[in-house]
Amino acid sequence: CPFHEERTPSFSVNPVDKLYYCFGCGAKGDLITFVRETQGLDFVGAIEWLGDRFRIPLEYEEASPEQEARRERNQRLRALLEQAAAYYERTLWDTEAGSMARDYLKGRNLGEEISHEFRLGLALGGDSLSRKAMAKGFTQQELRAAGLSRARGGDYFQRRLLFPLADARGRIVGFQARKLYDDDPLAAKYVNTPESELFHKGSVVYGLDKAR
Repeated sequence: CPFHEERTPSFSVNPVDKLYYCFGCGAKGDLITFVRETQGLDFVGAIEWLGDRFRIPLEYEEASPEQEARRERNQRLRALLEQAAAYYERTLWDTEAGSMARDYLKGRNLGEEISHEFRLGLALGGDSLSRKAMAKGFTQQELRAAGLSRARGGDYFQRRLLFPLADARGRIVGFQARKLYDDDPLAAKYVNTPESELFHKGSVVYGLDKAR
């Protein structure tokens, strides 16, 4: 049973009625309940999780204008973070500027295969990411909301190796950045995306989506 520790089989699934029941702890429910309990999601989150898992497009009905606006905003922020991760990846592997970071990874015995699997990337200095994102239609306000730019301008991450941070569903919610240069103005070896609408440090476990 996934809901309590035991040494004997007690969890049963009825494939006809599509219900589960544990004779040990009493846990019971249907498919939606199972996803809610095992993934820590509400009803809508469970439906969306299943839609993502099995590539089923969803249609939302009877949503308030506020709910629809919030959903669309979250979708844009997630799209922005996904495109940022792809941009950082290309910078690491396809540019001359990424050679120092590639040498660092090689020195730490992190080969290309594992680095690609975890989508490691590189942030340049200045506002290169912000300019790329705005050219694709994203706004400065969205960049700040996603934790990708600073209030005074410029990209939030500067000249650092980036590790994308994802939620349990594999959606990127932020980044952790590793210091590479001695003249980095930030003393901390590692810095995270600031707390945002999508990123809450205490709720992120690195690699959880892959472990699941």
